[in-house]
Amino acid sequence: MRTLLFILVLLPSFLFASSTADVAQLFQQLKKNPQALRLFLLQMPKGGELHYHWDGSTYPENMAYDIRDSGFCYNASILGVDSDDKFCAKANRLNDLADNPTLYQNIVNNWSLTTDFSNRIETNQHFFQFFMGTEPVVEKYSGAMLADEIQRAANQHEDYMEMVYILDVPQMILLGQQLNFTPDFVALNNEVNKTGISSLVDDINTSTTHDYKKAYQNMQCGTAQAQSGCHVKVRFLFSALRSFPPATVFAELAIAFKVADTNPLVLGIDLVGPENDYNSSRDYTLQMHMVHFFHTLYPKVHIRLHAGELSLEEASPNFMRNHVSQAINIAGATRIGHGVDIAYELDGLKTLKEMARKHICVEQLLTSNEKLLDIKGADHPLPLYLRYHVPVVLSTDDEGILRTTLTNEFYKAVTRYDLTYPQIKAMVRNVPTYSFLPGKSLWKNAAQTIPVNACKAVIIGGKTPSGTCADFLSHSEKARMQWRLEQQLSAFEQGIVGQMA
Repeated sequence: MRTLLFILVLLPSFLFASSTADVAQLFQQLKKNPQALRLFLLQMPKGGELHYHWDGSTYPENMAYDIRDSGFCYNASILGVDSDDKFCAKANRLNDLADNPTLYQNIVNNWSLTTDFSNRIETNQHFFQFFMGTEPVVEKYSGAMLADEIQRAANQHEDYMEMVYILDVPQMILLGQQLNFTPDFVALNNEVNKTGISSLVDDINTSTTHDYKKAYQNMQCGTAQAQSGCHVKVRFLFSALRSFPPATVFAELAIAFKVADTNPLVLGIDLVGPENDYNSSRDYTLQMHMVHFFHTLYPKVHIRLHAGELSLEEASPNFMRNHVSQAINIAGATRIGHGVDIAYELDGLKTLKEMARKHICVEQLLTSNEKLLDIKGADHPLPLYLRYHVPVVLSTDDEGILRTTLTNEFYKAVTRYDLTYPQIKAMVRNVPTYSFLPGKSLWKNAAQTIPVNACKAVIIGGKTPSGTCADFLSHSEKARMQWRLEQQLSAFEQGIVGQMA
């Protein structure tokens, strides 16, 4: 009785609808049975994806189905497609794909990393060439691809996705080529605004909204035949390509920030592309200052940056000394994608502590880092980020070409780093918490899952509350998503022990 009274005294003033104790015990047992562990993880609510590339996440098998009546011609030299014409050999005609198993298998192999490569450089070249070769497919079938990706997320028990995307790249490049670069960003931005940027932004916003609506139409949302993906909320981050000369990157960022500022579906911006190519490595610091400049013009636009996606195999120590640090301290990024080279940065320890103190989340992408950087196991920084209490989320990056799922990322994290159920549950909760959804967080202290005062007297994860908590939720899209996740975790935890007994 004394023990029970002691425990009751220690209980916080807020309660959750279920306890994780029995689930955590089951989880430890399942770690001895890998396939049972995978079943557990598949059923577990995962929050969603915060690092997800729209154009690299449809599995090639699905893309092959979409393009079967496209009129495209497969071109092996570019790992992609050309418009079909009289010069297209019958063996490469995608209209005949159902009767051409060899061509089908070539597409599957070449549009994903299933092929055995002789070295990592060849793998990276194959990976990035995929995006150029399949661009016509993405443009023509974007709605179907989005629907496929959203439905797969629902099947993985995800509720939210922030997708990285980019549109109208040729037009953005042409716009950048009209500029003479100057380090006077104010003057350069004035020149950008004279080039007809507004019409390009309008076109991008129109295309984004069209593709978004088409995806949900494809899932028959709002009808009796609605698919489960209809409940998944999708938002976007518009990206700029970092591999171009400074004037072009500046123009891209001008467009990206304007898109994010004017389209409610687009919550932030990103910089994508290899950090180790000539322009990216030479101009990295300059590009961080560009992002900072535009953030002063558009302070409500969120910044997530690919940073530190490097290894010694492909970059000199000079390029690995400060990429994560500069993304945070110059550009003002509040989320970091990859951050793989953090232990090689000169102020890496300081940056880790700063990320923890400022609640800057890092997105960890185990399969991507393994296949593209050959970084895995003890070489991967996931345990380091956890050691220094940096908020972590797991994500897939390009799940189609990389051939993974979010369940698979959790499986790798658990089996490689012996994570506990409370640790992975924290990663799940971090998804809506560190998303760019508008509104205040449900958590006063996310690390300790202490709710805001308005919700401290209710059962977290119970039925939709009334009173001050209901009022709080009504004013915050982020908090509503967090509350829904708590309900899902509660239902999962209440049933999973019995199901797997």
